[in-house]
Amino acid sequence: MLKPGFDLIAPYYDFLAGLVFGRTLKKAQLTFLDNIPEQARILIIGGGSGWLLPEIFARTSTCQIVYLEASANMLNQAKQKIKDPAQAACVEFRFGTENNIQPEEEFEVVISFFFLDLFLPAELENITHILFRHLQPGGLWLVTDFVQTHNAGLWQIWTKILTQSMYRFFRVVSGISATTLPDWQNILAHYNLAPQKSAYFYHNLIKSVLYQKK
Repeated sequence: MLKPGFDLIAPYYDFLAGLVFGRTLKKAQLTFLDNIPEQARILIIGGGSGWLLPEIFARTSTCQIVYLEASANMLNQAKQKIKDPAQAACVEFRFGTENNIQPEEEFEVVISFFFLDLFLPAELENITHILFRHLQPGGLWLVTDFVQTHNAGLWQIWTKILTQSMYRFFRVVSGISATTLPDWQNILAHYNLAPQKSAYFYHNLIKSVLYQKK
């Protein structure tokens, strides 16, 4: 399976995201972080440059994090985000994909932000199956990602053009397999997950959901 490669764009990714969306992407990802319990074992998959790590430690100081990232350049950036040695000791920076999760590993929290939208539906079904299997019963799955909108008029046209442009861009520079937004909500609906909270951003183009495994 071809995996997205963000090494080329890693130094510019956060800047470009901010240029297009301002602080909206970060605001969406921060929405449900306060629900992470103390002493949780957390899997962050496809976390990118690691800007989220200090935000997590600002909310909980006793967690253990596996930071799983398929881009070596992104992983190196993430390592630089943690300055406190005690916090650094709580994070395992692991190069790889969902296939590099150890068979016996279980997590109280899974975080997948702007990750599920990178794959074709068949690939996404396989990936989410693996992530669900490694989430403990009662565990939380935090998702923030793009969704299809039902806006009216110019906003519908704008979000459609924006989405198409993003996919063309990332297929060229990062080799992602998806050509359009996959229906990740429908795929997750087939698992034993209960949505606890949700919120929309950027004219309903971005959705954050807090799931709990039953």
